[in-house]
Formats: sequence, C-alpha cells, structure tokens
Amino acid sequence: MTPEAEASVVALAADARSYAAAERLSRRLLGFPISDTAINDRVIEVAGDSGMPEPPLPDGRGEGIVAEADGWMARLREDGWKKDGRRQGQCAYAWHEVRSGVTYFAEDCLGVSDGRAEIVWKLPVTAFPGDDADVLGETLHKAACHLGYRTCQRACWLSDGGKPLWSQYKMRFSRGKNHAMGILDLYHNMQHVSAFALDLFDGDAEKAARWAGDSKAMLKESGGRVFLNRVERAIRKHGKKDEAKRKRLDDAAQYFRDHRRHMNYPLATKLGFPIGSGAMESQCSQFQGRFKRTGQYWSRKGFRALVVAFIWNSVGMLDQLVAA
Repeated sequence: MTPEAEASVVALAADARSYAAAERLSRRLLGFPISDTAINDRVIEVAGDSGMPEPPLPDGRGEGIVAEADGWMARLREDGWKKDGRRQGQCAYAWHEVRSGVTYFAEDCLGVSDGRAEIVWKLPVTAFPGDDADVLGETLHKAACHLGYRTCQRACWLSDGGKPLWSQYKMRFSRGKNHAMGILDLYHNMQHVSAFALDLFDGDAEKAARWAGDSKAMLKESGGRVFLNRVERAIRKHGKKDEAKRKRLDDAAQYFRDHRRHMNYPLATKLGFPIGSGAMESQCSQFQGRFKRTGQYWSRKGFRALVVAFIWNSVGMLDQLVAA
C-alpha cells in the first residue's frame, strides 16, 4: 500500500462514524475494499506510538493565546476481559474520563451571531484514560508553547471549576513573566449561581431565576468582586434565622470564593479573551461524535491509536504521521 493510500485509509477511520462505515466507504472512495479489521490494524500501526502533532502555524497569527481544558467520557474494554466474560459475571467495559484541551490564538475567535463564536484555527490535544491531570497539563502547555506562549503579549486559561484542571493552571500557566489570566467559564459558573439562588429562595424558581439573571449581568459588567459582595449579603440576610440554611449557603459560596480571581469577565472581554469555553465544548463534541456512539467500546490500544489519528487528521497532518 502506498503512503498516500495508507493516509487515506487512516483518514477514513478518523472521519467515518465507525470502522464498519469506513469499510463500506473504502469501496467507493478508495476503489478497493479493505476490511474493518485491516483498517484498525493500519491505524494502530501508524498512530499507536505517536504523540500529539505540532502543525505549522497559520499566517498572521495573533498575540493572544488561549488554553482551554475539559473532560469527556468513553467506554473501554476492561483489562483481562474475554468474550465469555459476561457469563463469568465480569463487566465487559467501563466508562473512563478522557481529559483533553485546545489552544488557539485569541484573534482567531470570531463572533458569528447570538453570542456564538467560531474559532478559525485551533490545536487539540489529549491525555488518555488512566493518565492523571499532570499529563494533560504538560501536553497542553507544550502545545501552547508551540503557538508561542513563552513570548506572547497576553494569554489566558479557561475551564470549568474542576480542581484537577485548576491545579494545572496554577502549576504551569499562572507563573513566570507571561503568566496567563485564569478565567472560570461563565456558563459553568452560572450553573452554580442558579443552584445557589434556588436554595436562597427556598425553591421559588421565579425569584431564583430573577436573582441569577441579575447576577449574570453583574458578573459580565462588574466582575467577581461585586458579585461576591452580593453573595455575602444574601447569606447574611436569608440565613439569619436558619442556621442550617446559612451553613448550606456558606458552603455553596465557597466555590465562588475559591474562584474570586477567576471571575474578572470585564477585563477578559476587554483583552479579547472568551469568557465561555465553547471551543473546548465543541472539541469534546467532536471527540464524542466519533468515540462515544451507541454501542461503541474500545480496547485501550485501539482507542489511543485512533484518537491520535483523529487529532492529526483534524490539523491536516496525516501524511506526515504516515511518513513518520
């Protein structure tokens, strides 16, 4: 098989919804049939031991760099499982978190409509099931440095409130001369604001929605300090006569206190940074569209190889992967 044909086979595996679909498409697009097993073997041979790509950077790249991180779920076959494992009472597969990230130039985040944005160019990276957060942090930091993080004019880290992710921000992105601004994703933050408001008003959904809506506007216009003052006043007022409620509200508010420095949304907007992790959510959806379809589960070796091929394909570097 020529390198060009091999790259086409791996691209089919990455783009098709399943290996069975890739087998069907091979007849039409490649002009010759290749079995799903053979396609899987080619993917493992080509990408099984490869790392993340370092693609050429786009022309006219910007001065601001964004790094986002999140997790998504995939089902992997358990180690030692056999075909008759179900009869032996074994679980065939289990859900595993896959921590992934994207990095891109802030100037490549273009407004479209209805508050949505489109990223012109981004570089996805991932860790794998069983890897701790340090692996993703190191991989994402390396990708950001490929874009020029060490010498850029400004940078930001954007994620939900997950502690393992923020530990990587503190370790790798919050220090040094070009330390990144930390931004708590506004839309994940609002989930906590809404839950806090619902408890604040004893389950009155209308009052809670009004309070949460005002808080969102306050966060976007004035930032976290003003919002935190509102939260503390609300705790004193609504928890004054109910110690159990006051404690619940105080415990919930600790999330906001922990992220007091990460809610400066007005400054983030002024600097041209996103305040919502849409680029990462979109990337997770792309991963899940290929790796979390109904009935799919993976061997660890096969999963790793196809994820790597999927990422190299997404940045247009499959020919280089095959030639490596």
